[in-house]
Order: sequence, then C-alpha cells, then structure tokens
Amino acid sequence: MTQMIFTDRTVMAELMARMLWEIKAVHFNADKPYVQFLRDCTERTWAVWRELRNDGGEPDAASRRFNNFVDALTDIPAIEFSSAERLARAVDKLRANINPETGFREHGDQQRRFARSASLGVKGRLLHSAVKAMQSEQIVELGTFWGMSALFMLEALGTAGPDAHLTTVEHNADFSRKASALIHSHFNGRATCIHGRTQDVVPDLARTMTGVDLMFHDAGHSGEAYVREFNAAEPFLAPGAVVLFDDIRWFDRSLVSTDPKCYDGWMEVTRHPRVRRAGEIDGYMGVVLLR
Repeated sequence: MTQMIFTDRTVMAELMARMLWEIKAVHFNADKPYVQFLRDCTERTWAVWRELRNDGGEPDAASRRFNNFVDALTDIPAIEFSSAERLARAVDKLRANINPETGFREHGDQQRRFARSASLGVKGRLLHSAVKAMQSEQIVELGTFWGMSALFMLEALGTAGPDAHLTTVEHNADFSRKASALIHSHFNGRATCIHGRTQDVVPDLARTMTGVDLMFHDAGHSGEAYVREFNAAEPFLAPGAVVLFDDIRWFDRSLVSTDPKCYDGWMEVTRHPRVRRAGEIDGYMGVVLLR
C-alpha cells in the first residue's frame, strides 16, 4: 500500500476511502454515508452543556463520573474503530432496506424515516460516552425504534463484565420485531427486547428490576410521558443513576397538531427530589443524575 501522510482533519475520510477501495468482497449501499458515519463516530467533535441544577453535596463516585462525562463533552471520546465499523455496517444494511429478520431487501424507501428516527453519528456517540463514563452495567431503554441506539450502548457495555445487560422496550410491533433481530444478531444474550407500551411495561419492570444505573428515554415524546415514565421507573433506578431524555423540545407539526409540551415535562423531571444534577446537551437532550 502506498504510504500516506494524514492530517488530523482528513485521516478518517482518507482511511475509509482506501478501505472501501480495497475490500472488494463487501458491498456497501452508499459509500459516502458509510464514511460520514465513521467520521461522526471517530473524528473530533464536541457538544454544549447547559447546567440547570446542581445541588452540590459531598463528592462521591457517581458525581465524579458524572463530572467526567460533562467535562468530556468539550472533546467527546471517539468510539473504538472496531466498534464504529460494526455499527456502520449495521446502519448500511438498514439504509439499504435489508430486513434484519430475513436478510433480504424490502420494498419501499425507508432511508428518510430511518435518518430521522434512528440514533446515528454524534447522538449515538453521546450515548456510548455516557455508558462508558458512568461505568454502567444495567441499562433500560424506552423506545427501541430501529435498534441503533441500543447497539451504540451495547458496544459500550462490551467491557463492563459478563453480567452487563440492556433491556429495551418498543410499542410498535414491526419495529420491535426487526430491532430485536438486529440486536440479537450482534449481542445475543446481552439484551432483552420487550414489545409493549412503556406505560404498561415500565411499572412491570419496577416490580422485577433493581440497580438500573442508566436509562435512555426515547419513547413517546410528550411532557406527560416524560413525567409518567420517570416516576414509574424511579423505584428501579439505583443511587447515582443517570437518565437521558431525547428530543426535549420536540414538536413536529407534521405528526401532532397540538404542542406535546415536552419541555414542560422535562423541567418537571428536573425538579424531582431525587435529582441532584440536571442539564441539557446541545439543547435537545436532557440529562439528570440521581441521588
């Protein structure tokens, strides 16, 4: 291979271009999105943290880990290349309408819906970073959708030990079935995929689970749902747990006619007595650290 000199800004793009050129046996649906996804996972990037609540108190292991997570937002850690490549291949198959259950291409174009709803690139990298920084071992995700956010978090759980586990809940039967096939094809035995409505499933989980140290809420986008599911999950959330809420300012007029008041619900969560730290990442993701 011809020797190449890479700059910090172009190393990933050139490396991926060379890799795509030389690996003849593997077909990718779209080279440019594939390379861009890898760049999003690995190139230097950052996010803006806005502190909303900090009750102080004596520092402990959880607060120190949370500080490390917040500090790292100024230079979000890159995802290991082997993990980023596995994630990129999964994304590429989904963009190509490859059904994870059958391995065959489906009719219709799901690229637009997939890009709008799946946790890709920087958002997935934030989830991966949160799991790593908080040293999470037991995760609950509300809203599986295509399964990509679960894959990002499961990649981060890879070094957490044999008992590390993710439980993910999805109410849409088609999404749940396909996401389950995708997740189990990569992490069989490390994840539990549940089909059901979060308002029904979370109370059941609260009766059977304990010690959950990270929860990602990406289910029903409304202030009412945020508050209802946080309160229902609170009994199984461990001291020092972190909860992330996606799309805290969501209001898509093409899907709903009235304001779902996501931000009002998020603000109510930040006032809960178990919350010791609260803040927002780039204005769209809310994060709380629990007592």
